[in-house]
Amino acid sequence: MKIFFWIFLFCFSTASFAQEMDRDQYLTMLAREACTCIKNKQSNDSITKADIQAELGICVLKKYSENLELSEKLIGKVIGNDEMATKLGEEVGLKMVVECPDVFKTIVSSIIENKEEQEQKNSSEVFKPSLMGRVVAIKKEQFITISVEDAAKRVHNLIFLLPFEGADLLINEIVKKNDDVELKYFEEEFYDPKIKDYKYFKILQSLKKR
Repeated sequence: MKIFFWIFLFCFSTASFAQEMDRDQYLTMLAREACTCIKNKQSNDSITKADIQAELGICVLKKYSENLELSEKLIGKVIGNDEMATKLGEEVGLKMVVECPDVFKTIVSSIIENKEEQEQKNSSEVFKPSLMGRVVAIKKEQFITISVEDAAKRVHNLIFLLPFEGADLLINEIVKKNDDVELKYFEEEFYDPKIKDYKYFKILQSLKKR
């Protein structure tokens, strides 16, 4: 009799949790599962950097499919909808910034490398915009963001996301507010949940103090 009581209690608790879980909690859960899934594949040497994007999608969709009714209720119908699947992957990726930043950086790095390889195959030159100006702020949060004002008084926010030439100037706090700097960067489009739309972010690729 006790066995049936515990089985009932477990099922009731699971059902209650599913009902109380909101969209944000669900995305966090997917991110944690994706982190574990990718880490396990990396530790078993069953995944290459070139395949990590595809493997991430497989990990997320596998967990999504385990409770399809709840998943579709909170997220929408993703299976068979490329646009929804891409959006889900990007939202989970943003959650992974907090849950497993090391895995997230590996994913971003693979995206960039794949993009550059494709551009090289097409014999197109990778354009690296440059910027000169004065540092108006340096924020240290999940990632370091440096704000630079150019000659036209426009402020540009650039993110320290990946290793780059001159990164030590930020790490060791050599570059400070009001310093004149020269930067190179590239732009990458990510989904921003704050504005509920896609947004281009400037990613630091080179930093020099003038």
